[in-house]
Amino acid sequence: MKRASKSKLKEQTVPRILYMEDNDNERASVTSMLTRLPARVDAVGNGDAAMDALIAASDDRDPYKLVILDMWVPRSGKPQETADHSLGLTLLIELQRAYGLIERGTPIIVFTNHDDYDDCVACIKAGAHSYIPKTPKLKPNSTNTRLLIERCRQLLYPAPEADLLDAWLRTNLARLVRDYAGQVVGLIPEEAAKTAKLHGKPIDGFVLLSGGSYGEVRTKILRNKILRWERPRIIDVPIGEDIGK
Repeated sequence: MKRASKSKLKEQTVPRILYMEDNDNERASVTSMLTRLPARVDAVGNGDAAMDALIAASDDRDPYKLVILDMWVPRSGKPQETADHSLGLTLLIELQRAYGLIERGTPIIVFTNHDDYDDCVACIKAGAHSYIPKTPKLKPNSTNTRLLIERCRQLLYPAPEADLLDAWLRTNLARLVRDYAGQVVGLIPEEAAKTAKLHGKPIDGFVLLSGGSYGEVRTKILRNKILRWERPRIIDVPIGEDIGK
C-alpha cells in the first residue's frame, strides 16, 4: 500500500475548494482571496472541468471541503459556446446525487450575477448551502465578494457555536441588559449586516437587531433578501435581577 508523503499529508490539512467561474479576471481575483483563508483552490471555467476535478479529487482521496458554483457557465469552454443558465443548477443537482464525487454534507455555495428569487429557491431546494448574488441590489456599484469569502471562512474554520456565543455574552451581557433588558435580540455578523445595509447597533463583530419577541426579530431578518439565508443568533436578554440565575 502506497503511503502519502509527510509533505502531502501536511498539504491535505489545508481544506480544498472547488471554484467554478467562467470569467477569467474574477476567477483569478477570488481564487487569490480564497487561498489566503488559507485554502487550496482548484479554479475551473466550465462544467466539464468541474466534473473532471471532482473525479480526480475522488481518485486521489483528497475530497473538496467546499464547492463554489456560478449559475451561468459554459458546459465545455469551447469558443463558440455560450453560458448556460441552467448548468449551475444542473451541476448542483448532480453533485447532490453523485456521492462518490462529493462527500455528504459538503457545503455548496452558488455565487452568481443573477439576483433571482426563483433561482435562489431552486438552488436551496436542490441542496445549496448559500445563494449569494455577486452584486447587491441596494449597492449596484459594489460586490458581495467579501461576503462570499467570509462565508467560506465560517464554513472552513467554524468556531464552536456555543463557545463563540458564550464568549460574546461574557463580554457584552452587562451592556445588553443595560440597553435591551426584557427584549429579544438578533445578532447578525457585521460583514453580512453591512452588505445588507442593515442599520443596527454594532458590538464586537455583530450588529444587533432588537424586538419584542423571537418571531418579530426573525421576521425582520427574513424581510431582508440578503439576510434571509443567514442563521442569526437570537437570544432573550434577561432583566437585571435574572443575571446569574
